[in-house]
Amino acid sequence: MFVSKLKKNSAMTGFTLIEVQVAIVILLLIVLVLMGSLNLFGKTNKATQQLMDNTVELRAITNLLQQQLSSLVPLSVIENNQQAIVFQGDESAIYFMGYLPEKAIDGGPWLLKLYKKDNELLLGYSVLDNQKTLKTNLAGEFEEVVLTKQILGLRFEYKSNENWQKSWEEEVFPSKVKVVLENELGEWPEIVVSLKAHSATSIPTHRIKLAL
Repeated sequence: MFVSKLKKNSAMTGFTLIEVQVAIVILLLIVLVLMGSLNLFGKTNKATQQLMDNTVELRAITNLLQQQLSSLVPLSVIENNQQAIVFQGDESAIYFMGYLPEKAIDGGPWLLKLYKKDNELLLGYSVLDNQKTLKTNLAGEFEEVVLTKQILGLRFEYKSNENWQKSWEEEVFPSKVKVVLENELGEWPEIVVSLKAHSATSIPTHRIKLAL
């Protein structure tokens, strides 16, 4: 009598197979939700860190480009009794006289070139050879300093009066230069630099004669 009653009570307090299966399904759902939340958190954290790194890099590159372009050396050369400023550019590259960042190399002024190659933003530098024409100097080889990597696009524009131009081969300096960069996160905010060489005077204060 006592044994039968004990077995009956044990059967009443146990779980049925269906209840166990339901419990397992609920547990699996909870685990899946937790794993999804952790995965989403990881992606969000990575994206946030990437955005922060991109912002820091943008600020550093903006400061560097503003420093290099705004403080360029207003130099002109004389070839065959014709005067021309050492400043030329198109959408893909820009040439000017200036100094390199102190951490890169001392000395100068150098013939500088800003351009993109193999997804890198480069600052090239070379000595202006007065035994060569300006065109030959610009087409020569440049030593390279990598400013930043992972650059997918680069575009320069030049302002004359109220209009922006895609290239510059004028007898005076432009008033402003616009730089547009693009990486995997998209196009960066435009970097617009006012040139001191233009605001100071339309005639360069330094001249050098090229011996031809």
